[in-house]
Amino acid sequence: QTYLRAHELSRELSDDGQLFRVEFGLSIVYVVRAQYDKARQFAEQCLQLAERIADSAMLVQAHWLLALSQQYLGDFVAAREHLERSIALYDHKLHATHALLYGGILNRAHLGRTLMYLGYPDKARVAMQEALAVAQAAIWLPAILFCLESFFKTKRIKFIWLLSGTIACSLLAGYLQITLYIGGQRI
Repeated sequence: QTYLRAHELSRELSDDGQLFRVEFGLSIVYVVRAQYDKARQFAEQCLQLAERIADSAMLVQAHWLLALSQQYLGDFVAAREHLERSIALYDHKLHATHALLYGGILNRAHLGRTLMYLGYPDKARVAMQEALAVAQAAIWLPAILFCLESFFKTKRIKFIWLLSGTIACSLLAGYLQITLYIGGQRI
């Protein structure tokens, strides 16, 4: 309800930046709720807004967002096109940290999944390795964990490998002096 009210207010005030953030948030909410058609509608609105105001960071995010909903809808070809567009638009020198997440890491990780679904395991592996390399270079532990999780899912690796990946992430967190939480509990 809060996002929907914020959506109304952003439209009334003609605040494009706020409208983009609200529509982005609504799309994510609908992805989490498994309402992928609604998620795609808000993602398309984000992309139209980003194109209209020619904001490159918003374009990076909007292409990723639209690809996410398309991926869940099973339109892997369209998802791939938007993910590749997001990667092509991303420039680490121009875009802020939030764009790093969507433009440098998540788009590559989701591209890896999409390529796997399309039957390109070698290309999927390369995309996942690129996502992990960007996350490692940024020393961004949540993104590293996401990339490892995605890598394990695309490889369909058994639980023991997932467990060893979790242990590796825990060791990395200790080395970087970062506290990890699982289920709200400190580990």
